[in-house]
Amino acid sequence: MDSNSPYLTARFRLKTFILRSRSLRTLIRDNGWLCLPDGAAILLGLYVFYTAFVNPLIPYDSWAYHLPFASFLWNIGDGRNGFIPTYYIQCVYEGFPLFGEWLQGALWKLFDDVRATSLINPIAFALFCLLAGRWLGVRVFWLICGALAFPLFGIHVISMYKDAYVGSLLAIVVLATVRIYGVLLEDKSSIFSPNTRLPWGILCAAAIAVANSKMQAWAILLPFLTFVVITFDNVMQDQKARFYLAVYGAVLVLLCSYNEIANTFRFGNPLFPLMVSLHPFSVHYIYPALGVVASPGFSSTTVTTPDYAGHSLLSQPVYFFFSVTEIDWAIRHIAPHYSGDMYIGTQNVRQMRTGGLWGLYACFHLTLLALLLSAYRKIGPTHRFFLRCFGVMTLIVMLMPRSHELRYVLVWPLLLTVATGIYFVYVSGRVQIVLALMLVLFLGIGQNFLPAERNLFSAGKGPASAKEWRDTGDRKILAKLHDDTATCLEAEETHWNMWFRYAPAIIGGHHTIVAPYDYNKHCDSKALNRWMF
Repeated sequence: MDSNSPYLTARFRLKTFILRSRSLRTLIRDNGWLCLPDGAAILLGLYVFYTAFVNPLIPYDSWAYHLPFASFLWNIGDGRNGFIPTYYIQCVYEGFPLFGEWLQGALWKLFDDVRATSLINPIAFALFCLLAGRWLGVRVFWLICGALAFPLFGIHVISMYKDAYVGSLLAIVVLATVRIYGVLLEDKSSIFSPNTRLPWGILCAAAIAVANSKMQAWAILLPFLTFVVITFDNVMQDQKARFYLAVYGAVLVLLCSYNEIANTFRFGNPLFPLMVSLHPFSVHYIYPALGVVASPGFSSTTVTTPDYAGHSLLSQPVYFFFSVTEIDWAIRHIAPHYSGDMYIGTQNVRQMRTGGLWGLYACFHLTLLALLLSAYRKIGPTHRFFLRCFGVMTLIVMLMPRSHELRYVLVWPLLLTVATGIYFVYVSGRVQIVLALMLVLFLGIGQNFLPAERNLFSAGKGPASAKEWRDTGDRKILAKLHDDTATCLEAEETHWNMWFRYAPAIIGGHHTIVAPYDYNKHCDSKALNRWMF
């Protein structure tokens, strides 16, 4: 009988499947306690996907510009004519990188459901977990449960913000760097060997995507890429490969800086609509952003606690540490409460955007990190290089303006989780069981009992239906056109950002929403058919 016959081919495939099934059963029988937590964690990850799509959190900024921009870019529901933003939001649209909103619009268009815009967060997080487990050998159980136990990350991964997406992509850049370095240790002659094609591709794709999605990510990414190029250049021995590395790095930086280069030519300011003073690296909006300060609450004049730290480049790491450990809350007697922007409370006691990682849980990870660093020479070279990358990323993050606002630097708790996951791999079986139980305990408490805007496991109120938004009756009809095809609605003075929920892209129909002080300019038959940008 012909060896290529369909019969023999089918027998071979069946035999291979049986052998693999036996190997899988043997693996589960001999290492069941190892497989079951990972399987449960994967189910938890699927639950995150389900929650993010079926019952996502739509925070304030999503209504303000994430969803409008996604609608504008893809013209979903006639978004370009159905919502006229104010000058401030127009500046944000013109100056900020929009690739994240472009992806959100693509998902919205693909699924024909606005809730799908939240999926960029769990998708990026899942890719991060896959690569960290594949390239560094960190347990999937530790990665998923460890990251979700941080209250702030648990909120963002199911929200329509894009901070979890940005943090995950920045972490993927670090993981790809470590993977390339591991291959380079085996063959120092060339950094562009076949074994590095996949990590190089992932590194470039993640870097370009994240840099063109959020300006803070671009500011973090550039110094880290500089560190990467210098490190690889010192390891390589081939001069020709070093030249190609320099060219490759320069091209990558240019692609990552597309938005900033465009802003320089258009507005003469690469960071438009932001203004950054070199000292003390404080950031200001061209349009006043109420309540947003460059320093955390304990150094702000808007709270009762005296300004004991001031604000300078060297004080920013102190703010970051106080925010991570939530010592700031203890200083100012703030009751814990977690939200997407960490801006809950009355004017004199609000968090001022500090905290979010649950200080006790953050200290648990910092303790494990200290134990891992104490055994630095005993771990593998790839893991040692990851710790060096984590140290560099920590230094960059700490020196960033407003780094105490941890929602903008979610890459740090993700990398911290990887670092402690490496420690988990090296300890004995009994210690692993104790640490795993502690992690499950933290996850259960953090996502069930801590006061939060939304807990992952508790029943939270998701987005209201389009019908509910349409029938609430709190819209103010300013003018109807003579042909009765459109209605002009005015947003309230203090909450105009939220009114995109009444836009045609959400509830259908033909009307336009404007801010109150833009009414005379835009509420006429000609303006309703004109796009501002």
